[in-house]
Amino acid sequence: MLQEKQGKQPYWRSHSLFHYDQAKASGDLPVHSNPAALARFILTIAEGMSIQAADGVSRAELQEVIEVTLQSWPS
Repeated sequence: MLQEKQGKQPYWRSHSLFHYDQAKASGDLPVHSNPAALARFILTIAEGMSIQAADGVSRAELQEVIEVTLQSWPS
């Protein structure tokens, strides 16, 4: 399973990075934002939430993580 996840990471990272680069270029993300760091951040949050869900964390608790993540998003 670890090899399977590792194979998907580069795709999701590059896919996210592409969209964050576009968002920065179009002004949807602030000029000072770092698209590569944002891509890694979201991937890390998503993977962590996946582990938490597999360990039985409730939907409400995962929703709290999403809310905190959105509060930290650059605006």
